[in-house]
Amino acid sequence: MNGSAKQFDGDPDMPLLWYLRDTLDMTGTKFGCGMGHCGSCHVDSKATRACVTPMKGAEGKNILTIEGLSTNGDYSVQQVWKTCNVAQCGYCQPGQIVQAAALLKEKPKPSDSRGS
Repeated sequence: MNGSAKQFDGDPDMPLLWYLRDTLDMTGTKFGCGMGHCGSCHVDSKATRACVTPMKGAEGKNILTIEGLSTNGDYSVQQVWKTCNVAQCGYCQPGQIVQAAALLKEKPKPSDSRGS
């Protein structure tokens, strides 16, 4: 979890989101729609929907959350979010930031054109 090992001995069907928020007190990952539209964390470098990912699917994996991008909010995508005043209510913003980070890791120079 964000670079450190964590132990989980609860219900393997519990959503990763509730483990993050209720057990680890990592409240950056939000519960928004509950249908997995935002992609609020990375599991083994792939954007993942924590609200619909059971803990058994996260076992032994590297998990990165919004808290793991930067301890003080200075990750490049977070800075652009602030500069451009992107944030509105905030529920889906952490997921969108983590999704953008996943895209940039996979494709450092994305474009608007399809197939590029």
